[in-house]
Amino acid sequence: MNEIANVDNSREHLLIADHSTIMRRALVKILDGEFQLSEAATAAEAWQLLQEHTVHAVLMGLNLTDLREYGLLERIRDARVAEIRHTPVAIVAEDSPRERERAEEFGASAFFPKPFDGAALKLQMRTLLESGGVPDLEERERQEREATMVDPLTGLPNRSYFFYRGPKELSFAQRHNKEMAVLLVQMDHVETLISEHGRSVVKQLLKKLAKYIKAAVRTEDTISRVGARRFAVIAPTTSEFGAKELADRVMNKVRTTVFNYTNKQVSFSVSMGLAAPRVHSMETFDEIVDLCAQRLDMAVWAGGNRLVFGDQPPEPIDDSERELDSDADLGVDIDLADDTGVYTAVRPAISTLAELAANEVVTGTHPPEGAPALEVAMWLLENGQSDKLRPHYRLLLEEILPLLEHANGAMDLDIDEALAKLRAKLK
Repeated sequence: MNEIANVDNSREHLLIADHSTIMRRALVKILDGEFQLSEAATAAEAWQLLQEHTVHAVLMGLNLTDLREYGLLERIRDARVAEIRHTPVAIVAEDSPRERERAEEFGASAFFPKPFDGAALKLQMRTLLESGGVPDLEERERQEREATMVDPLTGLPNRSYFFYRGPKELSFAQRHNKEMAVLLVQMDHVETLISEHGRSVVKQLLKKLAKYIKAAVRTEDTISRVGARRFAVIAPTTSEFGAKELADRVMNKVRTTVFNYTNKQVSFSVSMGLAAPRVHSMETFDEIVDLCAQRLDMAVWAGGNRLVFGDQPPEPIDDSERELDSDADLGVDIDLADDTGVYTAVRPAISTLAELAANEVVTGTHPPEGAPALEVAMWLLENGQSDKLRPHYRLLLEEILPLLEHANGAMDLDIDEALAKLRAKLK
């Protein structure tokens, strides 16, 4: 990974993420002088740069081996920090209708086909940055297009519409002193489901989950697919109690249903994060989503299959009694096309880490990719679950080391020797 030195604030910072040194060199040769550039050969390096520096756009290949194909893009779009979540991401890949559709599904801002023309690529990146991540459209046209955009798998509005509609709902709630809730719903253990049943079955399960959420919400609610495995609901004029009832309806339907597929029974679970704050305490819609995502993280890291809301600890849900869905034959109308890498592990639940290790996703002495956020780590400590943090001490310490160094200088803590030992341990 190239460290950033003497950052030129007059130029936008562009991150090139690709495992191929040849590809990175080619892109640097084209874009150098036009942008402030940094490089990452792995998703972990790219994620670190996104957290430590202001990155205005990402130009990304699909061969980052530590997070397969669209894994980095999925992680960016699921980020709890709004600035990272909305970063424009352009995909560089072999051209095909299927690849373009997949890029759009995961939330790519642009798709640049190989082989690319240097002058055209430079112009496309400039246009992408100037338009805030949506090239070739004026603001009004963008909003009109997003208002009708749908997810091709489920038929639901996509994440662009979710973030277009959300601020309008918040503004209405603030003007009229109304309540408002946001719910994030994420399918658990997707990699395990893929391993056991195949990607085509998981796609059908996602369609079923979309159907259950749609059946549980009201006409005035907005439901969107905001990630490869994640859905979101905006519930205007709804209290925390009312939103919890909505979440319970979805959770109860999921936990009591099994599906038929080639003489096998298939079931799944979901994790949920709910936020229904006093709307006047929130300046932006992204703040509500950040809070919601933090609670979803808590649900996932507590083992999944649960809802987290308010200050309540996540309670596990009993799914011992499931019934066969009479309309749940997953053997009907399944797309059997190979969809390798559509669903990638970004922040796996604790209970799946052993499974991932057995499948060589987690290898060697390095901790599993994706340590819990600091807020989640503190919550785990406070709730007596420190054992779940042991594989992630290194990543967590690397994250807080810059803060400790800054505080040491600002507050004259006299811990230079301890910090030097910590830095040496983390090398």
